[in-house]
Amino acid sequence: MSSLRGALGLGAILLLSISLISPAEAAPTTSSPTASSPRANVKVLPGLQPCVDQAVKQKLRQWVCNAEGLTINKDAAGRQVNTFVKKKSTDYTTAVTQPRTGIVTQADDYDSWCEFGTICNRKITNYIAETKGNAAYGDQRGAIGSYDAILRTSLNGRQAQWKATVIWDNGPRLTFSSTQVQCTEHTFIPLICGNHKLNNVSPTTTSPGFRVDYPLIYGNRLNNSNNYHGSFQTSFTPAGYPTYKAANLAAMTFNCSGTAICKFP
Repeated sequence: MSSLRGALGLGAILLLSISLISPAEAAPTTSSPTASSPRANVKVLPGLQPCVDQAVKQKLRQWVCNAEGLTINKDAAGRQVNTFVKKKSTDYTTAVTQPRTGIVTQADDYDSWCEFGTICNRKITNYIAETKGNAAYGDQRGAIGSYDAILRTSLNGRQAQWKATVIWDNGPRLTFSSTQVQCTEHTFIPLICGNHKLNNVSPTTTSPGFRVDYPLIYGNRLNNSNNYHGSFQTSFTPAGYPTYKAANLAAMTFNCSGTAICKFP
């Protein structure tokens, strides 16, 4: 009988000990990601990584990186600031030769040419040139995704014509909006020579590598003897995230000398 009472007493002590163990101690669980957790499995091109690291170090809530620098949409406090921190000056007249294998058309290599986190120019003829830029975007946790933009400039007498292309690299589905090509005349204080909008076009990417070609944009007649370039400007909305304003992609400079037709140097 005494042994039975002893066994019952021991059982009560064990039950009391178990009841004092907290749920976390009794069954450890894996916590869900927090706002400070890094975001894995998002590819960032090597040339963009220093910019991405800078954005994360500053804990920016919304940012876009390209080879020219860092666009801050929202700062660490979540304030909408829309400022641009330039990395370095860019030579828009530099031509980049793209090696080819086999027979391909000019546009077929858009997703293989210039894929290092850079901005590249290539002169095709005296009257046609292309500019491509890689971009990554994200928040305080790191990169969310990336895309490419290409601006093709065709010169027709004293008028420029532009055709833009966007290519989704990775991350959530993107919807582009408020897109335009802005013409700039190179004066001591740069002059805007036209804003050519594509607000009626809001393409949405559907799969990695998916590309959207915007229709041809016709620029104004350029009367002044000067240098000019066009810039691709857009906003985009990743699925599940707020809208981002992208950094400008400035295309290769061309010259309209005297009364002659415009051409690339």
